[in-house]
Amino acid sequence: MSAGVILTGCGGGDSGNTANRIVAGYVYVQLNNWPNPGSSPTVIISPSSTAPDGYAAPDDGNVTISVVDGTITRDADSEVFDMEDGNAVVARVVSRSDSTPTMEASFSGLELDGEAKTDLSNPSFDITGDDNTVYSITYGSPSYTPGAPASMRVLVQDQSNTYGDDEEFRFAAPGDVIGDDNPGDDGLIPSANVGDRYNVAVLLHDANGVLIPGTTFTMTDSSSDGPTQAAVTESGNQLIVAGGGTQDAPVTLTFTSPQAPDLVVTHDTYYSYGLANRFAVTFSTPADRASINWATTGAAATTVMNFNVNNGRGIGLPGQTVTLRSLDTSGDVFSGNAYPAPAAGTILSATSVVTDGSGNVAGVTFSAPTSAAGNPAFNGLDIKWEPGCLVQVLFDGSPVQGGKNIRVTRTLEQLNIEGTSRLDIGTVSYLVGPTHPMYSRVFKVLGADDVDSQTISEPEMGGPYVWAINPNTATNYGDPDNSSPRSVAASSFAGVPTGPTAQLNAGSNPGVATVTASFNGTLSNEVDCHIWGPPSKILVDPTPGVGGLSGTAGSSQAVNISFLDGFGHNVTSESTMTDKSGFITSSSGGSLTFPNAPSPLYNLVFPAAEPASITMSVELNWQGNGLGTSTASATGLNIGRTVNLNLP
Repeated sequence: MSAGVILTGCGGGDSGNTANRIVAGYVYVQLNNWPNPGSSPTVIISPSSTAPDGYAAPDDGNVTISVVDGTITRDADSEVFDMEDGNAVVARVVSRSDSTPTMEASFSGLELDGEAKTDLSNPSFDITGDDNTVYSITYGSPSYTPGAPASMRVLVQDQSNTYGDDEEFRFAAPGDVIGDDNPGDDGLIPSANVGDRYNVAVLLHDANGVLIPGTTFTMTDSSSDGPTQAAVTESGNQLIVAGGGTQDAPVTLTFTSPQAPDLVVTHDTYYSYGLANRFAVTFSTPADRASINWATTGAAATTVMNFNVNNGRGIGLPGQTVTLRSLDTSGDVFSGNAYPAPAAGTILSATSVVTDGSGNVAGVTFSAPTSAAGNPAFNGLDIKWEPGCLVQVLFDGSPVQGGKNIRVTRTLEQLNIEGTSRLDIGTVSYLVGPTHPMYSRVFKVLGADDVDSQTISEPEMGGPYVWAINPNTATNYGDPDNSSPRSVAASSFAGVPTGPTAQLNAGSNPGVATVTASFNGTLSNEVDCHIWGPPSKILVDPTPGVGGLSGTAGSSQAVNISFLDGFGHNVTSESTMTDKSGFITSSSGGSLTFPNAPSPLYNLVFPAAEPASITMSVELNWQGNGLGTSTASATGLNIGRTVNLNLP
């Protein structure tokens, strides 16, 4: 059998009519070799706990009880009863309907001594009636008129599968579910969860063992412990066990029925907060992700811990002594509550504490190691960064579920970042994506080096990060006779990045954007991202001096041109000349000739005297190198250059 918390069914939510009842009946099948096969049903459900003539309890197969819209004891909408575990069908059913609340039965694989017993019908039952009363299931069975109550049977079912093996039981004797009065059994376990109530079926039978329908019951705890009496109460056909009882206090459950005042069933058990290995601890302080800095100077950093110890069902454990211990990042316990050499310092301010009336503990301090200058020997101690030191809460020597990881974050020496070295104007760097083919072109934190020379990877650092851009200065560039200030990058980030990645908008100006990041004041290396643009200046080879190109009258000079953007990046290889022109200005001869574009060559013959100059003009297109999310381009550009000629 599988576990059984009450689950809401799949149907239509709040409906007009609801039935909330304990349903009960006994399944029988026709005997093998019965003299009149087919003269009576093969399968019946009877209110009688005694098999009618010609019938016996099946020894194999399943009977399923279903509700279309509602809940049932241990599953959503249906519950399966294995006949190997007994032929009683007992369940708590909540059925909702716009018309008549019903449930349905079905049969599968029923056998008696190896002979199949088949019934393909799916009988439906109208379970309308007073809530919290017993409904007697009858199918294919003679109608019974039960007599006066002669016996009472109490069955209990634990909805929760939180503890022990209770989830293996359907409705069973109280001693099988909640145990007897021996500490060590499960006992009555308090819960704050509605799904952890105990279902109770009090079944009255007449002298012939026939179930009496429509019965109700009452329950009291007649033990002497006041807090426990207040904690164990009845609501309808359920027991509610609240917090506030006394651990191991005796509980005497007394069951009676208004329909049979003289019949009384008692069961002795005890109040228990449950199995210690299912206890849980939840920390209200510090919050996740908790971290504490191991500084190089000054007092050791601390953080205060406040937590609650509960029984795993939301009930705090009052007045319980718990112990605390801390483990390093490899899972080894710190001996003596102290950091190992060459580190030093006490870790926890207390290692034994008592919970208050609600299971809370406040004001335990966790301290970083004593401040110490950089020392590579610290790297072998497993006390820094992820997953962090683990603080455990122990009950009776065993850790309860939960705990708190606190990262000891050693002081950093440098943050390490990477990013693209080039973008075209007007484009954007790639955004982060762990499988992105251009991942190296993202501005990304790679990690850091701490003062002990340990390398820390980015995911362990977390953030937040502060990203910054430092643009280039407007120094001069170009030939000596044609020098001018460089353009300055006007790049910016997309938004305000605080995580381990940043996306850069190149902006409209060629230049250099120097990108940095910082973490808790620790600065990264610099990544220079060059912003390239279209050609705006002609560079001349050979290089003119301040006075221009030097030569003698009548001598020839081959002059080649190339192209720079506004910062000085050589963009010749990215440019295509579509036309060019040129002329010489002189009163004493000389000439300037040139082949057609795209040749970069001009042929100069120096004139006989100054003043003289040559002018070269080109039309060209530019196609960027596409290292961002798009590729910049420019067409139909016209740029020119005049160079003075210098004669001795």
